[in-house]
Amino acid sequence: MTMQDSELTITRTFNAPRALVWQAWTDPKHIMQWWGPAGFNNETCASDLRVGGRFQLEMRAPDGNVYPCIGTFREIVEHERENRPFSADYRIVKRDGSVAHIQARGYLEFDANGKLIRELGIVQDVTDEVRRRRATEQAEKLQAVGTLAAGVAHEFN
Repeated sequence: MTMQDSELTITRTFNAPRALVWQAWTDPKHIMQWWGPAGFNNETCASDLRVGGRFQLEMRAPDGNVYPCIGTFREIVEHERENRPFSADYRIVKRDGSVAHIQARGYLEFDANGKLIRELGIVQDVTDEVRRRRATEQAEKLQAVGTLAAGVAHEFN
């Protein structure tokens, strides 16, 4: 799979004040109105808007399958943030039960009056990267246990 196969670039232009865009992205009742593909219905949405808090949304597809979208907030800065990048990590459970790890990165651009004029972003499937990182972490843990066990065995000999 090439990088181009796993990236989606999104550009949107908004004619809305910054505070309203903040509400649309942070208030579950608003998020449920616009999140997801056409034809999907959002059944539940919860947003614990604090660093380390969780975001969880369930989308029901036209065929009846439910797709959860789960993420953790790493940084939260109210709508006063000026032309700076954002990022979000999500875990999506696919129809077959497998999990995809998705990373969204982007940039919000505001005009001089604070009106959001553009959102540029990339959504990327980082599942392979997450699996490699977890495998490395597991190998490091096993190596540490092996080293500890060898030290204990040496003490008994």
